[in-house]
Amino acid sequence: MTHVWRCLVLVVSVLALAGCGRVAQSQACERFVECVQALDARRGNVTNVARYEPAGPCWGSGEAAELCTGSCERGIVVLQQSYPGLECRGAP
Repeated sequence: MTHVWRCLVLVVSVLALAGCGRVAQSQACERFVECVQALDARRGNVTNVARYEPAGPCWGSGEAAELCTGSCERGIVVLQQSYPGLECRGAP
């Protein structure tokens, strides 16, 4: 019986930890995606920003989230400097 409990505890622990790696999309990347989509609408393009969207790989770990958030913050600044009239919520 002890073996069964150990296996059950192990399975429950693995299942509980499986969802712990995901991180919520940062506000900076939410804004960045919005800015890119606004620019795409203006220019008739479609830019692949899937990595920065809520289900993207940026949010698979804390380390990835930090890197992506920094990229999004810099990306917003570059977009707003390059396209002054771009309508998006602005830099974080």
